[in-house]
Amino acid sequence: MNLSARHIFGIISLGLIPLFLTGPWGCAKVAYETSRQDKLEAARELSYRYERVSSHTERLAISSAGIKAALACIDERPREPGCYYYHAVNVGLYYKSRVVGYQDGIRQMIQDCQKVIELDPSYENGGAYRILGMIYTELPRTSFRPDSIVKDTDKAIKYLKKAVEIAPGYPENHIALSKAYLEAGDIPNSAGSLKVAMELLPKWKGHRDFSAWKKEADKLLADLK
Repeated sequence: MNLSARHIFGIISLGLIPLFLTGPWGCAKVAYETSRQDKLEAARELSYRYERVSSHTERLAISSAGIKAALACIDERPREPGCYYYHAVNVGLYYKSRVVGYQDGIRQMIQDCQKVIELDPSYENGGAYRILGMIYTELPRTSFRPDSIVKDTDKAIKYLKKAVEIAPGYPENHIALSKAYLEAGDIPNSAGSLKVAMELLPKWKGHRDFSAWKKEADKLLADLK
């Protein structure tokens, strides 16, 4: 990670500290717990907590705290892939709530994922390849800025195939690949990947993301009909 990016996201995080200290108890608790927890566990837990709140202000605060925890993790453990992985995740969540400047966030996420791949490409079931694939699937096709990163389904499929190769039993990899194929207009391969995901899903009923995966798979199934 370059120093300028770290500085930028550090400012974003520090700028929200007064909210943690003076706002509702929930936000103060985030700051207190983050200071005491292992920084990797804090960054991971904050990314999970983001999905459990609906307030825009709380989501910005939580994702910003997650960025701060991940940066502290990188400082303490620069060879730990999880620090970069959850930095990418929390940056993505931050810009999900604050769209302005999202291209900077996308660039940072790509850089973080490349670092995870360098350190441990299998981390989180090929998670870095999965994030890269999802980025290139979800982005708009065009942008006003000539240097913008835009949708590229060829890249998305390449990265997601790599995630599937690393963790063929992980349903989210197949769901994401199915969506990328659908975006590319490749209906047969989209249906094939979705079929594999549907076969795998019952084995993962205890996973925290099972409901979200099932919802996404059902939506893809409807889109393919």
